[in-house]
Amino acid sequence: MSCDLLKLLVITDIHHGIPVKTKQSQASLMLLDEFVTTADNSDAQLIIDLGDRINDLDHATDLNLMSEVAERFSKIKCQKEHLVGNHDIHFLSVEENEKLLNSNLRSRSLDLCGWHLVFWCPNAKYAPATGFGDDQDSITWLQKGLKKNDKPAIIFCHVPQFSGDLSGNFWFANNPWAASLPYANTILDIIQKDPNVKMTVGGHIHWPRLSTLHGVHHITLPSLIESFFSNGKPCGAWTEITIKDQINIAIFGNEHWQWSLPIKQKGTEWPEPRASNIS
Repeated sequence: MSCDLLKLLVITDIHHGIPVKTKQSQASLMLLDEFVTTADNSDAQLIIDLGDRINDLDHATDLNLMSEVAERFSKIKCQKEHLVGNHDIHFLSVEENEKLLNSNLRSRSLDLCGWHLVFWCPNAKYAPATGFGDDQDSITWLQKGLKKNDKPAIIFCHVPQFSGDLSGNFWFANNPWAASLPYANTILDIIQKDPNVKMTVGGHIHWPRLSTLHGVHHITLPSLIESFFSNGKPCGAWTEITIKDQINIAIFGNEHWQWSLPIKQKGTEWPEPRASNIS
């Protein structure tokens, strides 16, 4: 493929393990096998896994589950980038994930076809009662890396940078605090001020959403095995991102979504919202 066209395949929230509520995890390996076949026959330059590869249970079980997922990914010949999800490190360490996947799972970046791809891995440790914790080091890493970059950029992270309206979301409608990082406003401010960030891509909240703030597109991608919005069946979702003169997002599976998006031009800023009419 010519490098004037960037093509990425993205999968997220595989959740291999025992089914939990609307997570149809009994289908995870079958659907992952289908994705692996698609990815290995694709002309994409890069495969990206946004994390939450398993449903955590205990250390020994999680090692086995992650090994089964890693074995599938190992069949893909194309370059792969994995990120860390909260379920991946509930009982396993980041180092154990790295060894099983044969992959770096620390924050890093890659320049590809004129684009700067950021694989941001802030601390994904998660407590049901309090959500994600603070991570000043990851904020600093992201800010410094973006300052050094002069190419159009996309930030990939397991947790979305902007979740939007969560009404109706089975997992997060009544727990919106668990859908994002506690320092999300700080990150959005960094992104808003950076002239090069064009899009962020996340998983975690299990459904497809598009929001645009200050010209930057914030995309969340659906879980491979989620069923609450797909008539009780696992949606089997994976995503193709192609970029040339615009950004094209196509989500495949049992249901299909597609967006064609403009690329924010340098030097364009949204004005501050007007003052309230209510004194």
